[in-house]
Amino acid sequence: MDRVGANFDRTISMIETRLQANPLPIQYPLNSEESFQDVIDIIDSKVWRFTNDPDSGPKEIPVPDSEKARINDLRHSLIAKIAEHDDEMMVAYIEGHEVKPNDLKKAFDSAYNILKPGGNILVLDVPKESSYAMLYNLAMVVKSWDHQLFRGIKPPNVYPIEFVLEANWRTTEEKVELLKQIGFTKFAFAQTLTRHPRYSNDAVEQPVPGYDRGDYVAIQAEK
Repeated sequence: MDRVGANFDRTISMIETRLQANPLPIQYPLNSEESFQDVIDIIDSKVWRFTNDPDSGPKEIPVPDSEKARINDLRHSLIAKIAEHDDEMMVAYIEGHEVKPNDLKKAFDSAYNILKPGGNILVLDVPKESSYAMLYNLAMVVKSWDHQLFRGIKPPNVYPIEFVLEANWRTTEEKVELLKQIGFTKFAFAQTLTRHPRYSNDAVEQPVPGYDRGDYVAIQAEK
């Protein structure tokens, strides 16, 4: 989002039109290009501010009043769309209970049910076998980014420690196996962030095919 011409809404529109997919954003940027530094978490209704200081982690900041309505609308839209294909979530949604769509297999099941035959799912994530995930798992063990083990090696703009402590990283093979069990076929892969994490922001990287060296991997599969 810090590149010239970056546009989040246009990217979502392109996914819909070019891939005939049904993207459900769980985060969106508050700004773009040179002013990009804030990311809004739709599920938790939080805003995280990132800096260029590699020794300073992201900080939670107050949600701007101008964004509260959009966050609420996007969160309800996300939950309602998934709830269409999940009876338990539908009941919780209708009754006004808190909904936490955090089960990966259930999410894949819902995506499969939503898609028409020939439709595609696009799964983008940090795989467990990647350098970033190894750092995140270490941070999970020591419960902090301030530990001496990260001195001089922590990449800029890491995920907040609160997020890391709740995360459950899976390998690419595990995600592929789950997708296959549900019925997805015709897999294709793309990867980026192939530099050491400490230097991943030093140059723009275009995605390349495969998943054997990227710290961020996209899996595309067909129903």
